Amino acid sequence: MTCFQDYWTTAVAAWPGIWLSDLLRYLIVAGGFAVALAWVPAAWRARRTVRIRQVAGGQQLREFGHSMLTVLVFSLVGTSVLLGYHAGLMKIYSDPEAFGWPWLLASFFVMVVLHDTWFYWTHRLMHHRMLLRWTHRTHHQSLAPTPWAAYSFAPAEALVQALFLPLFLLAVPAHPVVAFLWMAHMIVRNVAGHTGVELVPRSWLAGWWGRWLTTTLHHEMHHAHGHANYGLYFTWWDRWCDTEHPQYGDQLWALAGRLHQPTAGAGPAQSPREVLGKTPTVLLALVVAGMGALATPEALASSVHGEWATQGYSARVDIRPCQAAPGKLCGAITWLWEPVDGQGKPILDAKHPDASRRGQPLLGMEMLSGFKPGLVAGSWADGQIYNPEDGRTYSARMKLRSPEVLEVEGCVLVLCSRQIWRRVPRRCDSESKGIGHEKVSAQTP
Repeated sequence: MTCFQDYWTTAVAAWPGIWLSDLLRYLIVAGGFAVALAWVPAAWRARRTVRIRQVAGGQQLREFGHSMLTVLVFSLVGTSVLLGYHAGLMKIYSDPEAFGWPWLLASFFVMVVLHDTWFYWTHRLMHHRMLLRWTHRTHHQSLAPTPWAAYSFAPAEALVQALFLPLFLLAVPAHPVVAFLWMAHMIVRNVAGHTGVELVPRSWLAGWWGRWLTTTLHHEMHHAHGHANYGLYFTWWDRWCDTEHPQYGDQLWALAGRLHQPTAGAGPAQSPREVLGKTPTVLLALVVAGMGALATPEALASSVHGEWATQGYSARVDIRPCQAAPGKLCGAITWLWEPVDGQGKPILDAKHPDASRRGQPLLGMEMLSGFKPGLVAGSWADGQIYNPEDGRTYSARMKLRSPEVLEVEGCVLVLCSRQIWRRVPRRCDSESKGIGHEKVSAQTP
């Protein structure tokens, strides 16, 4: 298999899971905000509304449709990040001690600040009259945005926004947990800015939050008026570049004063029928999410595909779908520390319980078989692992501890033994394809 074919196979196997995660992130957060706002007392919602224009008929369905294209673009870029990681281009690390805990915590804030900078300047650029029609005009069809507008982009704008992640990971080391928290923060702040209802406490609006962090009012004014308030998380770029709406400060102060007044009364919560009537895409979101949950185990299986070094680096095992049962995982030995004996002959499976198979070389032999997706995401159970050192087959299970670390456990009755396997960096050379068997340094991870 050529290097290109290898990457193509990995991309095809991984893309459904990446697409599903992007879809569910959008559905859960946007749908959650939409349902919550429809259920809160009408008096509370009316007090906090910052709507400048009215939501158009059929707008939410249009926003949802554009968002599905955005999810597709995001998933394709996410797949490219995975391929870049396998190629050793992305600075993703799994061991928190590799760069220290202070950096692990600081890197999240670095990522948020740099993303805000990327968003501000690309956002301003897409407002240029020569680019607006092809990029940002789709998003501004929502003059009064709803939570479903958070991903309502043209494909070109979706690509521009998605490119931040691979560009960041090419230059800055980041732990997968930090990337996950950044994505969670991004979608929550993004959706909150499109609700038309100010959600944070009044004291926040009148204090540090109102001065330095964007509010729902901040983005509502951008949609209503256009050329102002370009920031995503922070207000400082708009202040430094004089692009903050001249009335924003006064309106924010007036909103804080209004919220300081006692609540006149709380109206009744709306019925489920009224909720679904006001947010027609919620039902569709729940159906899609339910279907996605059923597909998750198969999608997750692709995350363990690839070549893994056994504990002690005595061998490498390539984990792929079983040929006879594609829904299960198998693993064949592709590399050995000692591929030949003292006479230069291939090492054989001399202790196999079947005497007819004792003449077969260990290299290329199937070591793992029959693994099925487990109940916990990233785990596989009900498999078998063959140990050529004693010729015995053990019941086994596997679990991904990180994208680079796989825990393999084999058991006989109540006795179990665990090993930590590490992913072999993908390289386009003969060694990574299992046809070169020269020794490597014992310090190789």
